[in-house]
Amino acid sequence: MNSYKAKKNLNINYHDILYKWFSEFGNFCKSRDYKAAKKLVSNSVCSFGTKVDLVTNLNDLEEEQWKNIWPNIENFTFIMEKLICDGDSELAWGIIPWRSVGFDENGNSFDRPGRATVILKKFENDWLAIHTHFSLIPGTPHTTYGKKS
Repeated sequence: MNSYKAKKNLNINYHDILYKWFSEFGNFCKSRDYKAAKKLVSNSVCSFGTKVDLVTNLNDLEEEQWKNIWPNIENFTFIMEKLICDGDSELAWGIIPWRSVGFDENGNSFDRPGRATVILKKFENDWLAIHTHFSLIPGTPHTTYGKKS
């Protein structure tokens, strides 16, 4: 258990905001619901990923990262009890580990753990990601080919 405690500012509970965001995004990743996931991310997002080096908009993030990874993994899950987060009145940040299952060229499964950093910005009543960074734990194979039929 981590000892970092998010500060309370202007009656905003950053842990609840980030917990909700990661829960929803993780479910959309697992179900490959790109349309729903896009509703959690700003159109002008800047991101790093396990597939792309850098993208600077939501459409490229979906096409170059999500659509190249999500269909080729299974059981994507954020490890919610390890969420660390904080924020101020307009920005919130969170870091969290995740796990998934990848597949080698022959369709054999392997553990595919990673970690994520997200920065959310408040747009009226919505908290949207303006930055995401997903990376694999060192030593994890970078390529996943998907489950063989």
